[in-house]
Amino acid sequence: MTVHRERAEAPGLDGLQRWLFERVTSPEAAVLGAGAEHVSPGGLPAAARLDVYRHGYFARLSECLADDYPAVAYALGPEAFEALCRSYIVAHPPRSASLNFYGAEFAGFCRRRGEALAFEADLARLEWAVVEAIHADAAQVLDPTALGTLGAERWAAARLVPSPALRLLRVTYPVFDYYRAFLAGEAPERPSPEATAVAVCRRGDDVWRLELAEPLAQLLARLVAGERLAVALDQATGPALDALGPGALQRAFGDWVACGLFAAITAD
Repeated sequence: MTVHRERAEAPGLDGLQRWLFERVTSPEAAVLGAGAEHVSPGGLPAAARLDVYRHGYFARLSECLADDYPAVAYALGPEAFEALCRSYIVAHPPRSASLNFYGAEFAGFCRRRGEALAFEADLARLEWAVVEAIHADAAQVLDPTALGTLGAERWAAARLVPSPALRLLRVTYPVFDYYRAFLAGEAPERPSPEATAVAVCRRGDDVWRLELAEPLAQLLARLVAGERLAVALDQATGPALDALGPGALQRAFGDWVACGLFAAITAD
């Protein structure tokens, strides 16, 4: 009887890369199985050598999330935040070699965890708005004198162009005060729910955060949506705005322009 012996083919480069990726990105210690012989010896068992990379993978991505969400990390505490980061990393492995926007889905990830992380989800939205403002192209800003030079015809047709760095948030927790206290080095406590609106923008090197009363939040939302300036202002008038006190609208516009919320004026 003739016995035919065939040598098992060594896995190709794609197969080895997939094998290594699956073990480095595993949340648990790797079970090496076939392929362990391809780990170069270096004074450590193959599993221990791979664990060095596995721990480094999770540590680097957790560090990236902590850089983007320091207030969320404070609110949860080190252990809970680390556990949340690891869960996020497993569910959302990086899709790019650049980690600048790796944390983009973190707020939504927190939100899907339910009421237990509802405050942290809102806080993460604010912190991510700051990240986006930092990276946005906000070179063009509206000249503060531009509104005063509009004639009657242009005023009726004028629209304000929002800055690419502007983010308008509506949240169910008062994250504006919490985040301000955190940045000031205070020790804020988890607040009770309270619906608020916050605008985040960048002008030059400065990132601005503005808490908005509801009438002003509605007005800004209409302007951001492209509504004509005259129409938006007509709709903004009323008892709710009057309750903010005389000059509230003028002060708001002054703050919005000074903080770079608008890039230009168009008239069509």
